[in-house]
Amino acid sequence: MQISSKNNFIANSLAFFVLLCVVFIPFPFYISRLQLSITDTVFGKLISFIASGIFDLKLADTKVYSDSLSMYILVGLLLLFSFLFALIVALIPKAKRHQQLVTRLANNIAVYYLVLQLMKYGADKIFKNQFYLPEPNILYTRLGYIHKDLLYWSAIGSSHFYTVFLGIVELTAALLLIFKKTRGPGLFISIGIFTNVLAVNLGFNISVKLFSSFLLFLGIYLFIPYAKKLIAIYTGKIISNIQVETIQQPKPFTYFLLKGLLLGIIFFDVFFPFVQSGTLNADEKAKIALHGAYEVIDMKSSVPLNGIKDEPYEKLPFSRFYIHKDGYFIIEREKGEMLVFKLRFNRKDSTISVTDYYFHTTFFSYTYSSKDSILILRSIKDIVHNSIRAKAINWKALPLLQKEFRWTTDEGKLR
Repeated sequence: MQISSKNNFIANSLAFFVLLCVVFIPFPFYISRLQLSITDTVFGKLISFIASGIFDLKLADTKVYSDSLSMYILVGLLLLFSFLFALIVALIPKAKRHQQLVTRLANNIAVYYLVLQLMKYGADKIFKNQFYLPEPNILYTRLGYIHKDLLYWSAIGSSHFYTVFLGIVELTAALLLIFKKTRGPGLFISIGIFTNVLAVNLGFNISVKLFSSFLLFLGIYLFIPYAKKLIAIYTGKIISNIQVETIQQPKPFTYFLLKGLLLGIIFFDVFFPFVQSGTLNADEKAKIALHGAYEVIDMKSSVPLNGIKDEPYEKLPFSRFYIHKDGYFIIEREKGEMLVFKLRFNRKDSTISVTDYYFHTTFFSYTYSSKDSILILRSIKDIVHNSIRAKAINWKALPLLQKEFRWTTDEGKLR
């Protein structure tokens, strides 16, 4: 009896932990973006108190972001509350009647939560929204200067086939999870997927370590009953002695109605953004104006008030600059050093503004000739006027972006 009570306590603790994590760990849902604010409202002050009281750290922001101290504290709090709720259920006789209901609810929510995550990340890969084509500034950055996380992202993003393959595997696992008869294989594949994801996050220092650990935990949590059955078959034990939890279904019409509604919400959340964008490949989306890489031909400065005009630089302060699709102006200095500025366009008068980390803004007028791919930038509103003449580089011709494939290592060498 004591062993049974202990098992029930552990099962209830895990069930409450699953429910609390799904509700309070922020995830960027398309339909509802209130989760981050709700979590901060409920746990923000407590997270701040623990951070300062236990870790002696003052948080600038208590909102929970990926792998932040706030997120680690939140998960710890949710685990603590899970034990408390399970203890309450164990101590209150009337509450014991509902402990199976809590477990079934946690299992159902966990299944469809994994379906949502696998579909979301699977679709993002298939439509190249997660592992996108490397930006020109990354392509021209020396390998040793690229951080591991960005290096992994860029390498995977350069292969359309492999990105789509990863997405198909994740979508397949999600579809298998939807149906009870295929849920076991779906969970088995999911555990493999999340194990690999966690290993990549750890190995390349990608900041989704805690969340990917939670997804792996969910996969293992749901797979335990199936694992018991597999062990029984492998060891030759009587399967009837193994209790594999089953979920009692409501009336067929109600069940299919609710399941269809839930799946409809998931499909809408996952696929509507791509329908709205009008493209099935994010790499082909229209980019920001003048997007690309530019080789500096020459630079000149002038001081109109002193009558000094168009004095060329003896040595160029930077050799290349890049216009990033997300609105950044990046210059490449000697030895491959990259300096990043915030970029804003004003197409009405063909001007741009470039802002550094100290909020100093420089304004340029620009002209671009598609005939010879020459871009000219002229600073305005400054005492010293600078002009930059640069030529666009065909960065898409780089070897990394070429579609190369061969079955044998000696192709092209045979006569």
